[in-house]
Amino acid sequence: NVEVYQGQINKKYGTKFNIPVVYYSQLMAVAYGANAKEAGLDGNIVRATRLEEIAAKKLFLQLLNKKPAPAGFFMPSLNAANYWAMKVSRVAAAST
Repeated sequence: NVEVYQGQINKKYGTKFNIPVVYYSQLMAVAYGANAKEAGLDGNIVRATRLEEIAAKKLFLQLLNKKPAPAGFFMPSLNAANYWAMKVSRVAAAST
């Protein structure tokens, strides 16, 4: 897992990285309604707190029910979840 090396990088270069590493499978789990524990977010070394908040609120499912996937997606349920996983990952990343 790449997040384990952040401490070494910080020490060597005098940086203060504390960036959560979230796997696509975790994003997809949350997109399909899993909570943080079910998505395995509790096993991350650097907590993805914003994504945990999103999982707790079931925000993906709320968004999915309100907006359709963009045009050009062929498998609506899977592709809509993929689309929202990407959108929410950007929100989570921007808030860290």
